[in-house]
Amino acid sequence: MTARILEKAPPDALVELLLPQLWAGIAEESGAPANICVDSCLTLKYAYGQLGIRAELALADLTIREANGDGVLHGTPEPTWSEDGTRFNGHCILLLPDSGRYVDATVEQFKKVREQTGGPLIGRSVASTTTVEPGQLLPPGSQLVVQRGSIVMMYTLSHLSTREVIDDQPWIRQHAHRHFRAGVNLASLVVDALRMAEVIGRARQAPYPRLRALLRALGDAPLEIDGNRDARFALSGTDGARSLRLDEVPLPAPTPAPFPRPLPPAVDEDAVTTRA
Repeated sequence: MTARILEKAPPDALVELLLPQLWAGIAEESGAPANICVDSCLTLKYAYGQLGIRAELALADLTIREANGDGVLHGTPEPTWSEDGTRFNGHCILLLPDSGRYVDATVEQFKKVREQTGGPLIGRSVASTTTVEPGQLLPPGSQLVVQRGSIVMMYTLSHLSTREVIDDQPWIRQHAHRHFRAGVNLASLVVDALRMAEVIGRARQAPYPRLRALLRALGDAPLEIDGNRDARFALSGTDGARSLRLDEVPLPAPTPAPFPRPLPPAVDEDAVTTRA
């Protein structure tokens, strides 16, 4: 699927399709559990943001309906956290308001969807019960409908805000830097893939000035993985060679800043208590 996206996807969809597909491949190879929608959404949010694409988490429940009319509800309109604050009881997806797309990278945690073997879900919110202006988020109660194979999936956005349920949740705030770091590394792998000879022409036509500026600044600088498993680009210049993370690459002044704004502050890894 990743190869097909790199080969076929048009410039306006190339990055938006590639990021969740690459995330899913890495998660599968690493043996990550399937039901990590919050972690996946936050990682992808920062990855999209590094490339200049605004992405916002949305709480949702998902009804999966089969051809015979039988339906199963996943998630809940009232998502909550476990008492220890480390397990999310609900479901969330990403909204990309500037393109009208939505992303569910962990949709194959549900058996009926997994049987269709389609990978992460990337849809367009034109298949919605609500019409919004470009760049605006869908309001609570909006329903997103998509068919995959023999099933129909309908997402209903919760009336609860992600700020009250996710953004202000203590564990999430404490570990924001980890999701940010994972997002930067994921975006680095995507940029590296976009520099392939058969892809770079379409990547340069993508409607994202920050992505285009990164491609120009990086050129053919090699991608390396350091001792902390961070992706770094080996840049050379008049001031010598430098090994920089994607978020450290200097870009011209008019280049848009990454999303979200502001980014989470750097945190001393040794000072953070990790989840058991």
